[in-house]
Amino acid sequence: MDREYGFVIPFQFFALCIAIHDASCIAFMMVRHWYCSYAEAGATIAVFGLAMFLPGAFNSYLIDTFKRKSVCFIAMFLLVASSLLYPYVATVGLVVLVRALQGGLFSVITMTTGSTLVIDVTASRRRTDANIAFAWAGRFGMAAGLALGVYIYPYWNFHYIIYTSVALGTLALVLIPAVKVPFRAPLSTLWFSLDRFVLPRTLWAGLNMMMVAIVFGILIAHIYNELFYICILQVLSSLCYF
Repeated sequence: MDREYGFVIPFQFFALCIAIHDASCIAFMMVRHWYCSYAEAGATIAVFGLAMFLPGAFNSYLIDTFKRKSVCFIAMFLLVASSLLYPYVATVGLVVLVRALQGGLFSVITMTTGSTLVIDVTASRRRTDANIAFAWAGRFGMAAGLALGVYIYPYWNFHYIIYTSVALGTLALVLIPAVKVPFRAPLSTLWFSLDRFVLPRTLWAGLNMMMVAIVFGILIAHIYNELFYICILQVLSSLCYF
């Protein structure tokens, strides 16, 4: 198994997903300290997911015009740095802006790593395995990040939780230079394109995955027990064998 997709890229994505979902415990802070309703806190967190669609039409331009690893590194650096804003935001509107910024940056990171870097460093016969490893790393990171945030929130100051998220994000950031990407000459392409964003043949599959994610989102909105997320991790571990 190639070193890059067998360890480096999936692990950095795993660490990044833990960092992002660990920081999602800001919803608890909004409810308990800002006296926001559950609907307001949930909508604020959901902005992250909606913002992931914003850069989609520019994906092809970014990937074909600039160095892919550089695009990924810059986007990840900005995402990690923006997490440091959480302890200093004082209004729901500012939280929404930070979540929107991070959602857009995470979209670029996911596109440059999962759709391009993983493929660039992997032999054609093993690209399916690489994409599976990458996808499962993200799923494990999501559940592990939520479990970590729920577990440490009652015991840690909110600032320390954010610093933990930043540390994990920094770990993911420093792993990017370890990936050796073959040289590709830049291409001249349109700055606005649906390529690498919306593919008609995958639209229904994408909607299906969205429905599954909505079900999981409804569950985590009502369950604040870290044991629940540990069970999710066990289920995911079992599914890896099928």
